[in-house]
Amino acid sequence: MGSKAFKSLLRATFLLFLTAVITGCSIPVRSQLNENINIEQPIQKQTINEADTNETYIDEADINEAKAVLEKHFKAIMEGDFETYKSTLGAYQDPFVQQDFIEERFSKPNDIELLEISHPGKYIRDTVPQSYFHYFDRKPYKVITFHVVYKGAMDSAEASYSSNTIDKDYILIKDTSDSEWKIHDWGV
Repeated sequence: MGSKAFKSLLRATFLLFLTAVITGCSIPVRSQLNENINIEQPIQKQTINEADTNETYIDEADINEAKAVLEKHFKAIMEGDFETYKSTLGAYQDPFVQQDFIEERFSKPNDIELLEISHPGKYIRDTVPQSYFHYFDRKPYKVITFHVVYKGAMDSAEASYSSNTIDKDYILIKDTSDSEWKIHDWGV
């Protein structure tokens, strides 16, 4: 009988210990997730932690500068100006731009009509994209997301959509405080 009571006491102690370990381990994960995003602030004032002690804010000037890059990007596509198109893209897009068909596609005018550029994008938070972090092994200085709506198709995949109005989110990155905004990725 003493053996049964001892086993029950041992099980209860183990379960209590296991519960404490699971609860204790989850607290740092939750606080680490919450430290990178301040949900209380409006989207353009959300923080991106570059380092533990340095926070960078998206302000109205950032929004206007990044929007101008998108306008330049679409104008280059419409006019078939491949060099300008390429200048709006960040280093993450280099493998994409190096493909022969890309220069061919964007070196001739495209029948595209830009309808809307709005901030923020549907991609809810201006957070550091994992693709950037994995590709460059560091965080960028700033990140911003825009929602873009346009008519027309840039490629056969877009041409196959049921509607010729296309909407995508564009993620723009500013690598350092001195660098220009560049398009990191789109379609999210």
